[in-house]
Amino acid sequence: MCLQNILPPSPGDRFTGGTVEARYLNVEAEVRYWEDGTINGQPDNDDAPKRAASTGPPLKSAPPVKMKSIMRDHTQPSRIQLSRSKGSRLPANTVRCDRRTILGNPWVPGENGGLRIPNGPLRGKMDWYSPIPTTEILTVERAVALLAEWLLTENPILPAGLSDTDVTRCIDALEELRIAVLDRLPALRGHSFACWCKPGSPCHAETLMEIANG
Repeated sequence: MCLQNILPPSPGDRFTGGTVEARYLNVEAEVRYWEDGTINGQPDNDDAPKRAASTGPPLKSAPPVKMKSIMRDHTQPSRIQLSRSKGSRLPANTVRCDRRTILGNPWVPGENGGLRIPNGPLRGKMDWYSPIPTTEILTVERAVALLAEWLLTENPILPAGLSDTDVTRCIDALEELRIAVLDRLPALRGHSFACWCKPGSPCHAETLMEIANG
Protein backbone atom coordinates (compact mmCIF):
# COMPACT_ATOMS: atom_id res chain seq x y z
CA MET A 1 0.00 0.00 0.00
CA CYS A 2 1.43 3.40 -1.01
CA LEU A 3 1.17 6.42 1.23
CA GLN A 4 -0.61 8.33 -1.52
CA ASN A 5 -3.46 5.83 -1.22
CA ILE A 6 -3.90 6.84 2.42
CA LEU A 7 -3.29 10.57 2.59
CA PRO A 8 -0.88 12.84 0.75
CA PRO A 9 2.22 13.88 2.68
CA SER A 10 1.97 17.04 4.72
CA PRO A 11 4.68 19.52 5.79
CA GLY A 12 4.89 17.62 9.09
CA ASP A 13 6.03 14.42 7.35
CA ARG A 14 9.62 13.37 6.67
CA PHE A 15 11.15 10.77 4.37
CA THR A 16 14.77 9.85 5.13
CA GLY A 17 17.05 7.13 3.85
CA GLY A 18 14.34 4.70 2.77
CA THR A 19 12.47 4.85 6.06
CA VAL A 20 9.23 6.65 6.70
CA GLU A 21 8.40 8.86 9.68
CA ALA A 22 4.95 10.41 9.40
CA ARG A 23 1.86 11.44 11.28
CA TYR A 24 0.13 8.15 10.67
CA LEU A 25 0.52 5.18 13.05
CA ASN A 26 0.46 1.41 12.50
CA VAL A 27 0.40 1.54 8.69
CA GLU A 28 2.37 -0.65 6.29
CA ALA A 29 3.83 1.64 3.63
CA GLU A 30 5.84 1.01 0.50
CA VAL A 31 8.17 3.83 -0.47
CA ARG A 32 9.09 4.12 -4.17
CA TYR A 33 11.85 6.35 -5.52
CA TRP A 34 11.11 7.63 -9.00
CA GLU A 35 13.47 8.78 -11.70
CA ASP A 36 12.23 12.34 -11.45
CA GLY A 37 13.43 12.61 -7.84
CA THR A 38 10.04 12.23 -6.22
CA ILE A 39 8.90 9.78 -3.55
CA ASN A 40 5.61 8.08 -4.35
CA GLY A 41 5.07 10.75 -6.93
CA GLN A 42 5.44 13.61 -4.43
CA PRO A 43 8.36 16.10 -4.41
CA ASP A 44 10.86 15.44 -1.61
CA ASN A 45 10.51 19.06 -0.53
CA ASP A 46 8.13 20.45 2.07
CA ASP A 47 7.84 23.76 0.22
CA ALA A 48 7.26 22.29 -3.23
CA PRO A 49 3.65 22.11 -4.48
CA LYS A 50 2.03 18.68 -4.32
CA ARG A 51 1.31 17.01 -7.68
CA ALA A 52 -0.07 13.76 -8.98
CA ALA A 53 2.01 10.59 -8.79
CA SER A 54 4.34 9.92 -11.70
CA THR A 55 3.25 7.16 -14.08
CA GLY A 56 6.78 6.33 -15.13
CA PRO A 57 8.44 3.07 -14.12
CA PRO A 58 10.19 3.12 -10.76
CA LEU A 59 13.94 3.17 -10.66
CA LYS A 60 13.98 1.00 -7.54
CA SER A 61 11.59 -0.17 -4.86
CA ALA A 62 12.25 -0.21 -1.13
CA PRO A 63 10.83 -3.08 0.95
CA PRO A 64 7.69 -2.42 2.99
CA VAL A 65 8.52 -0.76 6.29
CA LYS A 66 6.64 0.06 9.44
CA MET A 67 5.92 3.73 9.90
CA LYS A 68 7.60 5.10 13.00
CA SER A 69 5.38 6.45 15.72
CA ILE A 70 6.10 9.98 16.80
CA MET A 71 4.16 9.37 19.99
CA ARG A 72 6.17 9.26 23.19
CA ASP A 73 6.18 6.06 25.23
CA HIS A 74 3.65 6.50 28.01
CA THR A 75 4.38 3.29 29.87
CA GLN A 76 2.38 3.15 33.06
CA PRO A 77 4.31 2.96 36.34
CA SER A 78 4.32 -0.51 37.84
CA ARG A 79 5.59 -2.56 40.73
CA ILE A 80 8.96 -4.23 40.11
CA GLN A 81 10.42 -7.14 42.07
CA LEU A 82 14.04 -6.64 43.10
CA SER A 83 16.46 -9.39 42.18
CA ARG A 84 19.80 -10.57 43.53
CA SER A 85 20.72 -12.18 40.22
CA LYS A 86 24.18 -11.28 38.97
CA GLY A 87 24.08 -8.32 36.63
CA SER A 88 20.45 -7.43 37.38
CA ARG A 89 19.67 -3.72 37.25
CA LEU A 90 16.69 -1.56 37.91
CA PRO A 91 14.71 -0.63 34.81
CA ALA A 92 14.76 2.99 33.75
CA ASN A 93 12.50 5.33 35.68
CA THR A 94 12.36 2.97 38.67
CA VAL A 95 13.11 3.70 42.34
CA ARG A 96 13.79 1.27 45.18
CA CYS A 97 11.33 1.24 48.06
CA ASP A 98 12.80 -1.49 50.26
CA ARG A 99 14.17 -0.82 53.76
CA ARG A 100 17.55 0.33 52.55
CA THR A 101 15.70 3.55 51.63
CA ILE A 102 13.36 5.90 53.48
CA LEU A 103 10.54 4.41 51.38
CA GLY A 104 10.75 1.07 53.17
CA ASN A 105 7.75 -0.10 55.20
CA PRO A 106 8.38 0.33 58.96
CA TRP A 107 5.94 -2.52 59.67
CA VAL A 108 7.57 -5.90 59.13
CA PRO A 109 5.41 -9.01 58.65
CA GLY A 110 6.16 -12.44 60.03
CA GLU A 111 6.97 -14.05 63.36
CA ASN A 112 10.09 -11.93 63.80
CA GLY A 113 8.40 -8.80 62.55
CA GLY A 114 6.91 -5.78 64.21
CA LEU A 115 7.53 -2.05 64.04
CA ARG A 116 10.94 -0.75 63.02
CA ILE A 117 11.96 2.87 63.39
CA PRO A 118 14.95 4.55 61.75
CA ASN A 119 18.27 4.53 63.50
CA GLY A 120 20.14 7.52 62.16
CA PRO A 121 19.75 10.15 59.42
CA LEU A 122 16.97 9.83 56.84
CA ARG A 123 19.32 9.91 53.88
CA GLY A 124 21.51 7.51 52.00
CA LYS A 125 21.34 3.84 52.93
CA MET A 126 18.97 3.55 55.85
CA ASP A 127 19.65 1.90 59.20
CA TRP A 128 16.75 0.65 61.33
CA TYR A 129 16.37 -0.51 64.91
CA SER A 130 15.37 -4.13 65.46
CA PRO A 131 11.61 -4.70 65.18
CA ILE A 132 9.52 -3.92 68.24
CA PRO A 133 7.25 -6.99 68.54
CA THR A 134 3.51 -6.51 68.16
CA THR A 135 0.81 -8.46 69.97
CA GLU A 136 -0.24 -9.96 66.65
CA ILE A 137 1.91 -11.65 64.02
CA LEU A 138 1.64 -9.25 61.14
CA THR A 139 0.56 -10.64 57.79
CA VAL A 140 1.79 -8.94 54.63
CA GLU A 141 -1.69 -7.52 54.10
CA ARG A 142 -1.77 -6.10 57.62
CA ALA A 143 1.71 -4.55 57.30
CA VAL A 144 0.69 -2.84 54.05
CA ALA A 145 -2.56 -1.59 55.62
CA LEU A 146 -0.68 -0.17 58.62
CA LEU A 147 1.66 1.78 56.34
CA ALA A 148 -1.24 3.16 54.29
CA GLU A 149 -3.12 4.27 57.40
CA TRP A 150 0.00 5.91 58.82
CA LEU A 151 0.81 7.85 55.64
CA LEU A 152 -2.75 8.95 54.97
CA THR A 153 -3.98 9.74 58.48
CA GLU A 154 -0.83 10.56 60.51
CA ASN A 155 -1.94 7.97 63.08
CA PRO A 156 0.54 5.09 63.44
CA ILE A 157 -0.60 1.92 65.19
CA LEU A 158 2.05 1.21 67.83
CA PRO A 159 2.82 -2.07 69.59
CA ALA A 160 1.05 -2.51 72.91
CA GLY A 161 2.89 -2.33 76.23
CA LEU A 162 5.37 0.41 75.35
CA SER A 163 6.52 2.80 78.05
CA ASP A 164 5.60 6.45 77.74
CA THR A 165 9.18 7.20 76.74
CA ASP A 166 9.14 4.56 73.98
CA VAL A 167 5.75 5.73 72.75
CA THR A 168 7.07 9.27 72.40
CA ARG A 169 10.24 8.03 70.71
CA CYS A 170 8.28 5.96 68.19
CA ILE A 171 5.79 8.73 67.40
CA ASP A 172 8.53 11.32 66.90
CA ALA A 173 10.60 9.00 64.71
CA LEU A 174 7.62 7.96 62.59
CA GLU A 175 6.42 11.53 62.13
CA GLU A 176 9.85 12.63 60.94
CA LEU A 177 9.94 9.65 58.57
CA ARG A 178 6.42 10.31 57.31
CA ILE A 179 7.24 13.92 56.46
CA ALA A 180 10.38 12.83 54.59
CA VAL A 181 8.47 10.19 52.61
CA LEU A 182 5.63 12.52 51.64
CA ASP A 183 8.13 15.19 50.62
CA ARG A 184 9.92 12.67 48.41
CA LEU A 185 6.95 11.13 46.62
CA PRO A 186 5.79 14.04 44.39
CA ALA A 187 9.12 13.96 42.56
CA LEU A 188 8.54 10.26 41.83
CA ARG A 189 5.34 10.77 39.87
CA GLY A 190 5.36 8.41 36.89
CA HIS A 191 8.10 6.19 38.35
CA SER A 192 7.89 2.47 38.97
CA PHE A 193 8.67 1.21 42.48
CA ALA A 194 10.86 -1.81 43.22
CA CYS A 195 10.57 -3.98 46.32
CA TRP A 196 11.28 -7.59 47.31
CA CYS A 197 7.62 -8.61 47.50
CA LYS A 198 6.55 -11.32 45.08
CA PRO A 199 4.43 -10.30 42.09
CA GLY A 200 0.76 -10.68 42.85
CA SER A 201 1.20 -10.36 46.61
CA PRO A 202 0.28 -7.21 48.56
CA CYS A 203 3.07 -4.63 48.68
CA HIS A 204 3.38 -1.14 50.09
CA ALA A 205 4.85 -0.08 46.72
CA GLU A 206 1.31 0.17 45.38
CA THR A 207 0.38 2.61 48.15
CA LEU A 208 3.46 4.71 47.38
CA MET A 209 2.62 4.80 43.66
CA GLU A 210 -0.95 5.86 44.40
CA ILE A 211 0.23 8.76 46.55
CA ALA A 212 2.99 9.77 44.09
CA ASN A 213 0.54 9.84 41.18
CA GLY A 214 -2.44 11.19 43.10
